[in-house]
Amino acid sequence: MDNKLKQAIRQGLTPPPPLHKSEFIHRMTYPKTRFQDVLFSQIRFVRKRVWFFYILSTCFAYLYTSLTTIPENIVGVISAILPLFSLCIVTELHKSIAFNMEETELACKYNLQKITLMKLSILGTFSFVMLMLLVAIASKNNFGIFRNSIYISVPYLLSTYISLGTISKIRSKETIYICTLACSGVSALILISNNLYAFIYSTSFLTLWLGLFVILITLTIFSLTRFVKSQEELQWNL
Repeated sequence: MDNKLKQAIRQGLTPPPPLHKSEFIHRMTYPKTRFQDVLFSQIRFVRKRVWFFYILSTCFAYLYTSLTTIPENIVGVISAILPLFSLCIVTELHKSIAFNMEETELACKYNLQKITLMKLSILGTFSFVMLMLLVAIASKNNFGIFRNSIYISVPYLLSTYISLGTISKIRSKETIYICTLACSGVSALILISNNLYAFIYSTSFLTLWLGLFVILITLTIFSLTRFVKSQEELQWNL
C-alpha cells in the first residue's frame, strides 16, 4: 500500500482528543456499592447446605461425645470431620469455575480475587469458630485444650493444603472431585489410625504432632497465597 494512502487513512481514522473528559466522568451518577455491603452480601451466596453441614457435624460430635464410653476415641472421630469442612470451603471457592463465571467476575469492580478473599474471610472465620467449639466438645477425653487443638487442626490443615493446591493447579469443573477424594481420604486415614494406632495420640508423639502442625500451617499459608494470586485479572497482550 502506498505510504501517502497509509498516512491519509491514519489521519482519517485517528479519533480527536476527548474534550472535558474528566468533567464528564465526575458528573456521572451510578450506584456505588460499599465494600462492607458486598462483604456481608456474600453470606447470602454461600449455599445453605454448607451451613447445614457445619451445624449437623457439630451436633453429631456433641452426641458422639455424650454417648461414647471410650473418651480416647473422641479426638480421632472429631478430627475426621474437619477435612469435610475444608471440602465445604473449596466447593464455594470453586463455584466460579464450576458455573463458567470466572472470566465475568474478573471484569467486575469487585473482581474474582476480591470476592475470593471475602468468601475466605467469611468461611474461614466461621470454620475457626466451629473448630474451637469442636475442641471444647472434645475436652471430655482429658487431653487438654492444647493437645486437642493440635490433634484436630492437623487433618484440617492437611486437607486444606491439598485442596487449595489442587484447585490452583487444575482449573476445571472436575477438580472438585479430586478435592472430594483427597478430603475423604484424609478423614478415612484418621479414622483408621484412631482404631489401629491409637497410641499416636499419646504424649510420646506430641513433638511429632507439633512438627506436623508447624509444617502444615506454613504450607497452607503458601498454598493459600498462591491460590489468591491465581485469581488476579488476566493480563492481555494488546
